[in-house]
Amino acid sequence: MANEEHLQIIRRGVDVWNEWRQKNREIREPDLRGEKLCGANLRGAILYKANLTRAILAGANLRGASLIKANLSNADLGGADLRWAQIIGTKLLGTTLTGSRVYVASNIGQKVLLEDMERIR
Repeated sequence: MANEEHLQIIRRGVDVWNEWRQKNREIREPDLRGEKLCGANLRGAILYKANLTRAILAGANLRGASLIKANLSNADLGGADLRWAQIIGTKLLGTTLTGSRVYVASNIGQKVLLEDMERIR
């Protein structure tokens, strides 16, 4: 279950979220796990180290978002826009990416083993 405060902040928009992240650096891993953020506009969101395990982000706009070291295990990113997203050290085990747009995404340092790729739906 996600942290209710974190969920309320992200639902107020990316500008509010990013400002909150900058002011609250002591919160190292925002908890948004299991939340339904279908179609959300998270363009440019700072989701560094965010826990998005089992989150439903189908159709979400994550263009240019920082997903560095985020946990997206078993999340649904079907149809999401991940163009220019920073995907560095991001956990993607069991993540649904069907129909996602992942052009020119940064995945420097990403280690996805061949057998793990088979589990990414």
